[in-house]
Amino acid sequence: MLDLGAAPGSWTQFSASRVGPRGLVVAVDLTPMSAHAENVVAYTGDFYDGEVLRSIASHGPYNVLLSDAAPATTGNRSLDTTRSAAIAEHALYLCGELLHEGGHLVVKIFQGGEEQALVKEFRRLFQTGRLFKPKACRAESFETYLIGLGYRRPESQTPESVD
Repeated sequence: MLDLGAAPGSWTQFSASRVGPRGLVVAVDLTPMSAHAENVVAYTGDFYDGEVLRSIASHGPYNVLLSDAAPATTGNRSLDTTRSAAIAEHALYLCGELLHEGGHLVVKIFQGGEEQALVKEFRRLFQTGRLFKPKACRAESFETYLIGLGYRRPESQTPESVD
């Protein structure tokens, strides 16, 4: 399991408990994290960076990619939602290099209009693609999650090495 934008680490800890002692959780974030379990490998860095991608790819491919990453907010909702969508698009792009066929992707996104185009892309690349707003999210929050279950690698795409 790969956790993108993992700090402060609650999803990483939960995932480590779910995969058990034989599983592995790889976590990456700009903010340093300590590995809280023997089955966690934590990297400090930017998952847009080629060196960081090579490091996390060395542990893959993964059955699950999780991204709870969010951009540093500016207070400009349009800008914040656009930056959030860019993170979601990058996580979706990484599926081609890091996710097993049949794997799953969960990514946080700020609602602002771009999520519908991403849902369409999720539905193209996964057996199931949808938006989900957990009950734990505050009603006024514009955070929601895109969920893709059952990754289907496009015919024209084969896994490539991360450059």
